[in-house]
Amino acid sequence: MGKLINLEGLRFGKWLVISNGQSNKKGKVLWKCKCDCGTERLVSGGNLRQGLSSSCGCTIVENNTKHGLHKHPVYPVWQAMIQRCTNPNSQNFHRYGGRGIGVSDRWKGDQGFPNFLSDMGERPTKNHTIERRNNNEGYCPENCSWETRNAQYYNRSTNSRLTLNGETLTITEWAAKIGISPPNIYARLNKLNWPIERALTEPPNKKYARRKNHDAPGSLSSDKNSP
Repeated sequence: MGKLINLEGLRFGKWLVISNGQSNKKGKVLWKCKCDCGTERLVSGGNLRQGLSSSCGCTIVENNTKHGLHKHPVYPVWQAMIQRCTNPNSQNFHRYGGRGIGVSDRWKGDQGFPNFLSDMGERPTKNHTIERRNNNEGYCPENCSWETRNAQYYNRSTNSRLTLNGETLTITEWAAKIGISPPNIYARLNKLNWPIERALTEPPNKKYARRKNHDAPGSLSSDKNSP
C-alpha cells in the first residue's frame, strides 16, 4: 500500500482540507473538507486530486440563480443530471459519473441550464424524464430525449435498440414509426422470440391494435401467435 499523501491545509477549488477523516468500506481515505460556503463533508483524496470534486455543489446553484431560471420546473431535472454525473457524493454517482457517463460541456457551467432548456425544450408532462438513447454514452443533445418511464422501461430492456434495413432505433422510436405499440414489439421479441424483421413488419392483430402504448407486457392475451 502506498504512502499516504497528506492533504491537510491544501485547497482544491472551494474545498479546504481540514483533517484526515476516516476510510470508507473500499479502503479509500476520506478527508474532512470545508467548502467556502461553510458546508463540511468527507471527500476522498483521489477525487480531490483528480478534480472530480471541487465544491459541495453550491457553485452550481450560484451560477444558475444568476440567469433567473433556477425556479423553472425543468431545473431540478437538469440539476439531478449534473449531480449524478459530476458529484462523487451523489447517491447515484456510481451508476453514472463513476462509470464514465458524463455531461456535454454545452450543458455545464454558467450557461449550462439555459442551453439544456434550449436544446431539450419544455418537458411534455410531469411523467417525462430525460432519457439517453444509448445508455453507454453520456448526456448530450444528440443522445437525449424526453421519455415517459414506460418508454424508458422498453428502451432499457433486452433488444432495446433494433436495426432493420440499416436503420437503428429504440423500441419506442420504432413503435412511433411503424404504428405498433411498444408492449407488442417487446412481446414479439422477448415472449414469442420473433426475429426482428417479422416483429417490426407484421401487422398487429386487430384486437391488439386497440391496446394503448402504456399497457404492461404481461397484460397481453394468451394468444401465443398474434400480438
